[in-house]
Amino acid sequence: MSGAIRQLCGTIFQTTDILRIYAEPFSYNAGSRRALEKAGFRYEGLMKNNAVKNGKVVDMALYSLTRSLEPYPVRRLAPEEIPAALELCWRVFQEFEAPEYSPEGVAAFRASLDDRERTRRLDFYGAFDAEKLVGVLCMRAPRQIGGFFVDAAYHRRGIGRRLFEAMRQDYETQVFTVNSSPYAVEAYRRLGFVPTDTEQLTGGLRYTPMRFEEREKV
Repeated sequence: MSGAIRQLCGTIFQTTDILRIYAEPFSYNAGSRRALEKAGFRYEGLMKNNAVKNGKVVDMALYSLTRSLEPYPVRRLAPEEIPAALELCWRVFQEFEAPEYSPEGVAAFRASLDDRERTRRLDFYGAFDAEKLVGVLCMRAPRQIGGFFVDAAYHRRGIGRRLFEAMRQDYETQVFTVNSSPYAVEAYRRLGFVPTDTEQLTGGLRYTPMRFEEREKV
């Protein structure tokens, strides 16, 4: 269902001048709401007492999808898009991060990508150039970055920051952690992360624990 919604909305944006598509599922309809969220719709709020069904006054939820007027739009990925996201992670890892790891570490990273149970628990965000997936950020509970990769051909275009800022919109608490690879430490610093410990080594994987916390503006 999410794939059908995404394809239909994509066709509408490509063939018309419509800028915004909205949906109003019943608030209790978790299936419909989840399908919209997987298709990239954003929750805008609850509409109290907005309809009558079977003689009962019920609430409705307002969702919207807006045409991206900026390059490299970011959205949540659907389950069928995850294999492509994992392939991008592996390709970028091999090019930029594998040289920093031992064979044991490379094998451990590959195993993490092949771990279906781990993947199932991750939320994936993707950045696109038209239909091409060019960047991936994945999150695991509660607010830990579990992977962050941008296609080499698209580096230095602000895609990493776009992914990070889009992900932040889904979290009320703006505190995030990551175990950064040696290659990515400076990139995380530019996003506002700071190291919380020295570099660690576990199972052949080198990483620096880092943390981001939004500071109150004064």
